Amino acid sequence: MTVKKKLIELINDVQDERVLESYYQLLKPLHNQTLRANWSKLNTTELDELLISYDESFNSDNLVPHSSVMEKATKWDDK
Repeated sequence: MTVKKKLIELINDVQDERVLESYYQLLKPLHNQTLRANWSKLNTTELDELLISYDESFNSDNLVPHSSVMEKATKWDDK
């Protein structure tokens, strides 16, 4: 079982909202720290490209249909 599945299983077993909030408060700073570290690894060109792509993703004409993505992903799995 993957760590992600173990975490999900653990969280699903918790019924107390206060305990879940405590877990969240512990994990959120670690998650944010990881995100900041990843952003800081990008050079200026990469960062610009990422931000442009993000802005373009709000225009539906720029999006690729899910079926097309899945078709390509299936081809990669076969290799």
